[in-house]
Amino acid sequence: DIFIGRKAKRHIEVPICHCIMPDNPDEMACREGCLNRSMLMECSPHHCPMRSRCSNQQIQNRLSSSSDENLEVFRTPFCGFGLRTKVDIPRGALVTEYRGEVISQEECRHRMETMYGGTQNYYFLNYDGKEVVDAGRKGTDARFANHSCEPNCYIEKWSVGGEYRIGLYASSAIRAGTELTYDYRFEAFGAMHKCMCGANKCRGT
Repeated sequence: DIFIGRKAKRHIEVPICHCIMPDNPDEMACREGCLNRSMLMECSPHHCPMRSRCSNQQIQNRLSSSSDENLEVFRTPFCGFGLRTKVDIPRGALVTEYRGEVISQEECRHRMETMYGGTQNYYFLNYDGKEVVDAGRKGTDARFANHSCEPNCYIEKWSVGGEYRIGLYASSAIRAGTELTYDYRFEAFGAMHKCMCGANKCRGT
């Protein structure tokens, strides 16, 4: 992410987990029972005792089943652009990272009134309650993932070195060629619009 109005925090000390090295040399450590993982905090690659067998550095290592080149932006019939996968994605996998400019809420309101005035397409995502990620100008393709009331992905914020990193994760197994969606209700920043997701349980907004 690019931070506007402040500098990014650098290498904040991360708690050292108490995970146990698995006996099987092919098995990764720092899984469900990892203290850091339970707090949505990635382990430090320099200090985690599990070293190269730590599985709790997914965003840092970009160990996603679908790298960005396996994603495709396309034109949808009713919702402008959308994002779909060109490969199968297993449940729980990191699909891609949502990145952009981290700005204050004041700057966000200013951009909505000036830079994005007259447009209905905002790419704002709540960062920490005080700041907002604007992916409109300098963002990844994750910004093209549309809303659905029955999504196949979810947004999760992980603490990495003192700053949040925002990942788009598969909430179910996703077949190649499927559009990627998540629920904007909890994460998007901006006015509500009529929902066009077409889901059976669509809320209408």
